[in-house]
Amino acid sequence: MDDRRAPLSPLAYLGLMAAAALVMITAICLLPHSRLVRFNNMTEPAVVKAGWIYERIHHDQTPIDVMFIGTSRSVFGVNSGAVESAYRQTTGQTLHVTNFAMQHLGRDLHYLLVREALLNRTVRLLVLEVNEDEPRDLHPAFGPLAEASDILFAPLFINVSYFANLGRLPLRQAQLFLRTLLPGAYGTTLEFTATKYRGAQWDDTYAAIGSYDHPIRPELPRLQSHSEAELEQQRLQSARAIARKLSLPPAFHQLERRANLSYFQAIAELARKQGVEIRFLMMPQHVAAAPAFSAFYQQYGPIWSPGPAIVEAKLWTDINHLNHAGAMALAPWLAGQITSLMPNKP
Repeated sequence: MDDRRAPLSPLAYLGLMAAAALVMITAICLLPHSRLVRFNNMTEPAVVKAGWIYERIHHDQTPIDVMFIGTSRSVFGVNSGAVESAYRQTTGQTLHVTNFAMQHLGRDLHYLLVREALLNRTVRLLVLEVNEDEPRDLHPAFGPLAEASDILFAPLFINVSYFANLGRLPLRQAQLFLRTLLPGAYGTTLEFTATKYRGAQWDDTYAAIGSYDHPIRPELPRLQSHSEAELEQQRLQSARAIARKLSLPPAFHQLERRANLSYFQAIAELARKQGVEIRFLMMPQHVAAAPAFSAFYQQYGPIWSPGPAIVEAKLWTDINHLNHAGAMALAPWLAGQITSLMPNKP
């Protein structure tokens, strides 16, 4: 009896190959790896801080009473050490302030960092940066840092990063698996190294230093300032650049920002669930208008607007960022807001 089976049709063969490829890709995406390796895999100057944030949360038992989250405006504008000092001078008590802000726009990364902190540490106050508008783009470090499930279940509608992050996921997982399996071959470490740890605070308000293994060169102090006229010229150039960008009609303004707003909402709801006070810090351009989404933010908490505390041109290194003098001027104002909210630390 002839038991030879009929050959597969081309369509069935393609289906079988597609199913096998899907199984293989899924298996790769499920490869285990060290989360410490994942966070310390970020070495670019703008995002090298991610490794320290993970270590500050998981390996440094110094309390995190107040946590700042935001973009480069908070990176260069919020000096956690100066805020602590100003609070201590006012109240005579110690408050542990940490700045987890990272450069670039994107609420998806803010959500990852807030979740990492709030689910693993006791935080009393979360201060989340807001600007004159919500970004349309998401953060470039989300794909490298997020859990596989975060990438798969990220908001899909008007999320231009979704398929790029998903497409890079198998290669990322394979690389992290190998770095975890063969740390010596890749120069990675699977253990927290106290001698390479930067300490309980990371403030780049004077100069960006970087990490022990990835220092930032040159270390230029942030002392430059501009005149009112120069800042106004920068503001006009920024407005023209924004106007040239392709965008939906004004009626769909919020729709373009839907992904970021959904992460913003998730952050606020997680803070509420964990019993963490939340405030929104307006970090504007120089002399900017009120946030476009003020009503949306105020559903979840008050907005802190420093206004006159940072209005002078001499406090700005460019239209978007305070210089070192600006960060030092903002610190006592922030300490005052914190003191009003929590005058006595238990």
